[in-house]
Amino acid sequence: MLTCDKKIIKVYNDDGSLFTNIEPKNKINDIEITNDGSGMIFAPMEQEKVGTFFIPSMGNAPTWCSFLENLTEEMEETHSTSVYDDFKFLTATDLEKVNASHLIGTPILKAYMHGYFMEIKAY
Repeated sequence: MLTCDKKIIKVYNDDGSLFTNIEPKNKINDIEITNDGSGMIFAPMEQEKVGTFFIPSMGNAPTWCSFLENLTEEMEETHSTSVYDDFKFLTATDLEKVNASHLIGTPILKAYMHGYFMEIKAY
């Protein structure tokens, strides 16, 4: 199921849970999906070109734009390590549970939003 208003397109799973959001920069006027079971979404917006979005998990790319399938395959093959792959995110409550609240303010914990990053090795 797809829904939209002027600012956001929401895609839902079959069970009604939210799958993903698409938030374009311009106002959305409508949305259309292709009938071929592909993951293409078209959104006429307040701009000259129609907004086109491809969600691979919704279906394969249509035959007329098969290059999208090649791009997504390349993206799946490329594995990049994120800066925070070697860290565990902990809230203050999590720190208390593992008796590590005394580490707040030390270089072992890096403050971030509502918690802290700790190296996996130290965790």
